[in-house]
Amino acid sequence: MLQFCFVAFIDILGFSEMVRADCHSGSEPPKYLPIIRETLTDAREARADEAYSISQFSDSIIVSRPFQPDLECFEEFLQVVADLQKMLLRKGVLSRGGVAHGKHHDADGIVFSQALVEAYRLESTVATTPRIVISEDLLQLFDAGQLALAHDRDGLFFIDYLKDLEAGGVADVIGLITEGIQNPDRRVSAKYRWLSDYCHWRHPDGGAALSE
Repeated sequence: MLQFCFVAFIDILGFSEMVRADCHSGSEPPKYLPIIRETLTDAREARADEAYSISQFSDSIIVSRPFQPDLECFEEFLQVVADLQKMLLRKGVLSRGGVAHGKHHDADGIVFSQALVEAYRLESTVATTPRIVISEDLLQLFDAGQLALAHDRDGLFFIDYLKDLEAGGVADVIGLITEGIQNPDRRVSAKYRWLSDYCHWRHPDGGAALSE
């Protein structure tokens, strides 16, 4: 059965390296598998609502719930996605993605979804940095000014997942950024530089060290 849904497609950045590290850890226990398992478990328990579906395959996480043309419902959905992205970040894992709406089916091991195709398009061709971008269709339905969204320099709106980060969380993110910017892979370091700008904008006092 196809029904209209809000759908978020989230890509776990650096997933291949995580799998390689865990599978070649020798006698050491895996590091990244427990992080992903714990994050998804916590996200499901935090939103113990049968309307929500949170699933993961390889480097992809799909979050969905039935669509309602209601601002409060969409706000709640965005908060679920923001919390998931924030939990991953606190554990040292960057992610990016897209949020869309449309007809969606996810049952019996089959995902068949107009909304997922659009959310994936946003993630793979538009997001580029550690942000989850909102589709234009949804922005036409809901007033972006009433939502927990940030407006990027390129004009795109993305989920403001650092908005409610507490002081200790800001310190953790700064530590992660400081290390990530030193990565010799320019594509990786560029993502951390974007995250540095976002963190400094959202938390100018806590993130002051990033601009020094």
